[in-house]
Amino acid sequence: MKPLVAALALGTALTLAGCGSESSPVSSASPSTGVQPSASPASAQSPSAAAVPDGPACADVWTVGDKLPGGYDGCVKAGTWVKGDPRHCEFGRDLFVYADAFYAVTGGKIMRPGSPLLEQKKYRMVLRACSG
Repeated sequence: MKPLVAALALGTALTLAGCGSESSPVSSASPSTGVQPSASPASAQSPSAAAVPDGPACADVWTVGDKLPGGYDGCVKAGTWVKGDPRHCEFGRDLFVYADAFYAVTGGKIMRPGSPLLEQKKYRMVLRACSG
C-alpha cells in the first residue's frame, strides 16, 4: 500500500510542479498583467477581409438561353465558390445542374424548366439520354 501512495504522491507533485509558475515557458500570459497576447494581425482577419474566390459569377453563367462554356467547373455566388458537379453523359459531354433549377451540357443551351428538376419532364428526358 505504501508504494501505491508514494507513486500517487509523486504523480500529483509532478503535475502540480508544471502549474502556475510565471517563468514557465508553457504560459503565454504576460507576468505583469496576466493577459494573453492578442492574435497576430494575419490570423485575426475578419471574414470580410478574406479573398473572394476567382471565377465567374453564377448569375452571369447560368442565364437561360446562353451556352454553358466548355471547361465549366463552377462559379461564385455571394463570395463562395459553387463547385460544378458534372454527370458524364454517354454521348461525350458533361451535364451540370445549378440550384436545382437550371441544367445544361457543356457547350449546350442553359435550360430552366422549373424546380425541382426531377419533377420536370424535359429534365428527366435529358437524364435518360445522358445515361444511354
